[in-house]
Amino acid sequence: QARAGQPLKTLRGWVAGQPEQVRRGDLVLTTAGIEGGLVYALSRPLRTQLQQSGAAVLVLDVWPDRSEAQLTRLLQRGSAGDSLGNRWRKAGLTPVQMTLLREVLPRADWADPQRVAATLKALPLRLTALQPIDEAISTAGGIRRQALDRQLMLVQQPGVFCCGEMLDWDAPTGGYLLTACLSSGHWAGQGVKAFLSTTPLEPC
Repeated sequence: QARAGQPLKTLRGWVAGQPEQVRRGDLVLTTAGIEGGLVYALSRPLRTQLQQSGAAVLVLDVWPDRSEAQLTRLLQRGSAGDSLGNRWRKAGLTPVQMTLLREVLPRADWADPQRVAATLKALPLRLTALQPIDEAISTAGGIRRQALDRQLMLVQQPGVFCCGEMLDWDAPTGGYLLTACLSSGHWAGQGVKAFLSTTPLEPC
C-alpha cells in the first residue's frame, strides 16, 4: 500500500498461458491491487481465467525494450560494496519495480542478476478478484447484439434503443469509451428518428 498511486510505464503484458495475446500499456498500483490501460486491454481473458480458476495471473515484461541478457549485464554492474538496493537503482530499476520484485522473487534469488533479469521479463502478478461494480471505472456485459436490430433498437421492444455501456462489450476507459458511447448514441439517435418518422406518436 505504500506504493499506491505510483505507475508502471510502457509494459508488455499477457495472461499466463496466453502469450499470443500480448498488449502494451501502463499500470498504476492501488490499495486494492492494480488498474490502468493494460488491465483494460486484457480484461476479457483475465476475467475468463478468474471465472474458471478462481484466480488469474497477469505476466509483465517490465522492460520490453531490453533483452534479458542486456538486463543481466546492467544488474552485474556496480561496486563490490554496493547494497542490493543501490545495485538495482544503478541498473535503472524504479522503487515500484523493486517492490514488485521483492513480492514475487524469493529472497535467496535477489542477488542473482540472471534470476532478477528473468523475473523482470516475465513478472507474474496473481489477481484474485475484480473490483465490485459500484467501484468499477468501466464494465463488461449488457444487451447482446442479437437482441438488437441494425439501428440498435430492441427487437422484442420496438421503440426502445440502446447504446454505450448498455451494450454487451468490454468497455474501454477514457477517450475511447467516450467516443464509442457518443458514436453508438448518434447511431441509435438516427434509429429513433427513422422509427418516429414511420410510427405515429400516441396522444397523451
